[in-house]
Amino acid sequence: MNDIDLVLGIIVGTLLLVLLMGTVLLLMVRNSSRRQRHRAELAELGLRHAREVMGAEREAVRQTLQEVGAELHDNVSQLLMVIHMGLNWLPEGEKPLPRLDASREALAECIKEVRRLGHTLNTDLWEDRTLETALKDLAD
Repeated sequence: MNDIDLVLGIIVGTLLLVLLMGTVLLLMVRNSSRRQRHRAELAELGLRHAREVMGAEREAVRQTLQEVGAELHDNVSQLLMVIHMGLNWLPEGEKPLPRLDASREALAECIKEVRRLGHTLNTDLWEDRTLETALKDLAD
């Protein structure tokens, strides 16, 4: 009986050891897969955060350009128009001074350029236009 008890004890001990090793191996595999899932989730969160930051930056740039465009179009154009009116104002019966012709032309070109820049920077204007109308306006 001693030999049978000894063999039975060895078999039971071996089975318990194999079962314990299998459990440890299973836990290690589950832990590894959880770590991989966690890393993937962190990477996805990082990408999502980067996209949100880029979107916020894009929106800030859009708003800044819109404000600059509006300022150019409204304030600077208005001041240039006052100068234009001052150059073209003449008392009754007086003729325009030829020496101011170059200044008038340069001022008219400056007004056109400021208006063009104001419209270009105003992104809301582009949202309401098709490519065809934008190209036609650009050609004019």
